[in-house]
Amino acid sequence: YHIADATNMELFQHDCTDIIVDKGCLDAMVTAWDHARLLASRGRCEQSLVNGHEVSARIEVGRFLNECERILHEDGMLLIYSYEEPAARLPFFSRWRVEYKTVENGCYLYVCRALVASLLRVVLHVDDFEAGPSVRISIDLSRPAERLRA
Repeated sequence: YHIADATNMELFQHDCTDIIVDKGCLDAMVTAWDHARLLASRGRCEQSLVNGHEVSARIEVGRFLNECERILHEDGMLLIYSYEEPAARLPFFSRWRVEYKTVENGCYLYVCRALVASLLRVVLHVDDFEAGPSVRISIDLSRPAERLRA
């Protein structure tokens, strides 16, 4: 195993794994926001505190999901075991296809697959610099699981 920052997994190369299992990382990133929302719903917390925790949580979770997407193979999956219901977690996954189910103790298992560039693939090609660069752009919609590659 490796100890690493989940928001900056530079230890791992691009497209290096088929699966990532998260048991608590995403939940830990949003715990303060979850708690502030609960307190606010009971009138025991200012909305500005909730908003501040939301911004922090979205930034951290965004970095985490970007890194997961970067190191997963194009058909890889991210499995997340979470205590929070789908209404609170699904908004984080706008760039992912997510399926979920309730598991033991009222927790949830989220099965996530990245969608970024899944609808089109753009390839840039420079033909001949001496004659002047020409750029060819091809769009391939026949392979929806393919991700954009630099």
